Amino acid sequence: MKFLTFFNKNIILIFFIISTINAVEFSFSEDSAPISEALVDCNIGETWVRNYIKYECMNIEGSGDDSIIGKAVGCSPDNILSGPIILPDQTYTNDHFKYSCSIEGDDVVLKILNCIDLEGNPVKIGDWFTKEVNNNRTTIECHGNEQSAKKVIFKWTSCLIDGEHVIEGNFRVKYAHDLNKVYKNDLQIGEIVSCKRENGIVEAKCTGCVGKDNIHVGIAGYSKIGEQWTQCRRHVDECKLVNVGKHYVDCTFNGISYAAGEYFNATNGIASYTCINGYVKKQGCWIGEEFKRIGEVFYENDTPFVCDYRSDSYIGFGAHKGCLTQGNNKNFIKFGESWREGNVMKRCSWEIIDEGMSSPKIEEYACVYFEKIVPLNKIIRDEINKNILKKCAYDNKGTLNMRILTESEMAKWLRKKTYNLDLLEYYGKGGRGPRAHASPTMTTDAFIEMKNMVKNDEGEIYYSPEEEKCIDKISICKDLKPLCSSAGLEKQINEIFNVIRKKTNVINKSETFSQLISKLDNKITTAFKYQNSCDSRLSALVDIICPITCNSCYCIDKVKSYVPLIMGKNQQQCI
Repeated sequence: MKFLTFFNKNIILIFFIISTINAVEFSFSEDSAPISEALVDCNIGETWVRNYIKYECMNIEGSGDDSIIGKAVGCSPDNILSGPIILPDQTYTNDHFKYSCSIEGDDVVLKILNCIDLEGNPVKIGDWFTKEVNNNRTTIECHGNEQSAKKVIFKWTSCLIDGEHVIEGNFRVKYAHDLNKVYKNDLQIGEIVSCKRENGIVEAKCTGCVGKDNIHVGIAGYSKIGEQWTQCRRHVDECKLVNVGKHYVDCTFNGISYAAGEYFNATNGIASYTCINGYVKKQGCWIGEEFKRIGEVFYENDTPFVCDYRSDSYIGFGAHKGCLTQGNNKNFIKFGESWREGNVMKRCSWEIIDEGMSSPKIEEYACVYFEKIVPLNKIIRDEINKNILKKCAYDNKGTLNMRILTESEMAKWLRKKTYNLDLLEYYGKGGRGPRAHASPTMTTDAFIEMKNMVKNDEGEIYYSPEEEKCIDKISICKDLKPLCSSAGLEKQINEIFNVIRKKTNVINKSETFSQLISKLDNKITTAFKYQNSCDSRLSALVDIICPITCNSCYCIDKVKSYVPLIMGKNQQQCI
């Protein structure tokens, strides 16, 4: 009797759940969506995600089987069906962000409310703070807005410098008496010791020299102390100040000497130079009263010239006035100007043939990605999935586009990223979508649960039901396991028998207990044999709703074969 009572109670429970599911539509407004805009080509019950909003295929109430819509039922912060789903007017918090799913007019909106710190506390977008634990600092910054946010975690470890904990990135000046040193060069009085990260390793390292009058000189740098030029050089683990002659820092150009840091012009009055630590560097060109930078193009009476570092003047382009674009419509582009072709940015550049001539060259220099210009070889994060890195680079076919990094490029990027900083970045995206939208098969960012699009030999798209994803549709399937089909029930009954045997105070071998089990077994067997239509419909429905729990991962055809049984003409009430 207890088992039958348990069975009857669960029958009532499942019908209560089913009636609840049918009643709740997660409607966002009393006004229905425009039918002309919402009708879709999908099967009832299908779900998909588009732009971080989850949709479900369902009938329009009272309109008949032909009126089917894709209706928003929640928000998906991971933009995939297998991730968490936020119901309307609810919030969700993961390790990095707090989200909300709200209704704004005819739209469903996923918003980022806060970043989440390491202790689970919310951080307002735009705020940042630093915590210090055991002489190590962690800074958390929350950037962006409610539709696109980034949480940045900087971690600074510390170094022990003469018994003092120094956070990485900081330095201490240590004088000769602090280091118990006597410098050979009388101009040096100490060293700069920094807590520095290199290649992921944080350690104390000398990074400069200290001269008289507390003049700081970085490694390989020059400084004039008094009348003497000096250079700071690293030797093993020490930084030493070395005296150098003027020829280290002064320059000679066309037989004339120039002091370090001095600016001067060529004798033709066009080229402008400076002396930098013994090297002469061209800064630009003077064209009348105007100064042109290196690489800058200018036109004089429609004749182009460029200020180039390889000449003490400027270089002409001969008979060339610019570039002609490729294709049927050839357009004239001036040197230095740029234009867009598809998702590639191009510019009219040039090649130096000799010091007096340049020839035109069309150069691809950037990609256009989500209407943003990404320079050649620059690495950025994917706009859809921020955990994916992309690079504006040429592919195997020689086409410039945004592509995913290769393994070697990824390894190089990681080494560079962590060379001078322990940095972690996490990204959150918001989303917005209408309460009902067109067919999910028309969108490239839809993740469809029950349908998988496949192309046949003719290139036509059809759906492959064999690829169906088998998942439990509701969270209480474990509790409904006794209501699965007969095979599942028999297994469950055996488990119940085992529990009874373990917990009963009657000895297993006693005649009374054996008779009880035998009678119960006969009753259940008879119940299976003479199951009425309501029982069959109930078991079939549970098998469909809970395929994992019931071990009934049927293909689409099998599921459809259950529909006549569930929706049969038998009007008998199940009580």
